[in-house]
Amino acid sequence: MKAVMNQEEQRIDDDDAKGCFNSVEKHHSSTSASSYVFPLERSMETSIVDSFTKDGFIILRNALPAKELRQLWSPYACQCFRDCFRILYENGHIAAPTDKVNNAYTTKQGIKHGFAEFVMRSPGRYEISLKHLLFDEKHLCRMDDDKISSLPLLPYNPEELLLPLQSLLPRLLDINSYGDENNHDFNNNNRSSESVSILSSKMNLIHVSLLVATPGSSDQAWHADGGHVSLEQHLHCHCYNIFIALQDTPHTLGPTELRPESHFLTRGSLPKNMLSAKCRKTLQAPVWPALSLGDVLIFDYRILHRGRANNSSSSSNNNNNDKLANNRSYLVLTYAQPWFQDVLNFPKHPSIYQTTRSTS
Repeated sequence: MKAVMNQEEQRIDDDDAKGCFNSVEKHHSSTSASSYVFPLERSMETSIVDSFTKDGFIILRNALPAKELRQLWSPYACQCFRDCFRILYENGHIAAPTDKVNNAYTTKQGIKHGFAEFVMRSPGRYEISLKHLLFDEKHLCRMDDDKISSLPLLPYNPEELLLPLQSLLPRLLDINSYGDENNHDFNNNNRSSESVSILSSKMNLIHVSLLVATPGSSDQAWHADGGHVSLEQHLHCHCYNIFIALQDTPHTLGPTELRPESHFLTRGSLPKNMLSAKCRKTLQAPVWPALSLGDVLIFDYRILHRGRANNSSSSSNNNNNDKLANNRSYLVLTYAQPWFQDVLNFPKHPSIYQTTRSTS
């Protein structure tokens, strides 16, 4: 079975439903924080799956090693962000090797102005694709055209970070766990290539990316990252995002806001479904959870969510790392059923590595 979302027909956002959002915002039932926040414990796995299925998202507290994220992945995010703008500039795509000049953004917003590896999602909010940087056992960069990327190589395969979650993740897609539970411990941190291949073989890793919201970035519009496979009936989750916080993310940095249970509402007419939920008094209030380094947010592709404004101040220090210290950076891995392909969120071309200058 193979499903490909049609960008024009299946992309879900609330541009046509803003009045609906405004009119129903004060008429909702609440979702208790305890219903979607969990420790990473095997005994809680069934409750985690049930909560994810009901609410459309979960938060796993202290799920990943904070020290490792701080020492390896946080610096990598800063370096990758800088190098991406350097490459865009060197190949003639932007006027300066930085995201802003005189308070004006150097890139344009939206997929139609984006690149296969880079899209400005909203003002000051960027997503950088890393999947082409995944390296094989010889730690060589893989690219379809055999070119070596100028972006920095990943510290290691990011799927290795998720090995403590390896029995949980396929269950969120309604895929059976990996065989004998005695052979795959819930908290096993073994980073062998065999372990990673087990993780990959059960699910389709469709995206690996960095999501960066810079100081001054504004609130996003409410949106879902993809549509439903069936418009006739609600089916189990076929695709989800894993957001790994690469720094403590208080509200000033603009963590992701979500509307619980809205993955049931994005099938069909969103305004009609939201008003119906309001009348039934089942419309859930948005939740805006702050994340700490090492926390993991997992959410259904179909749920309404938005990145909030990064209201921190950029540093005036001349040190480049300090200038990026208030970027809100998430490492994102997107998994799906093996038959699913996402054609919505990154354009196929052009590439940041292609030059706009004449080579004659």
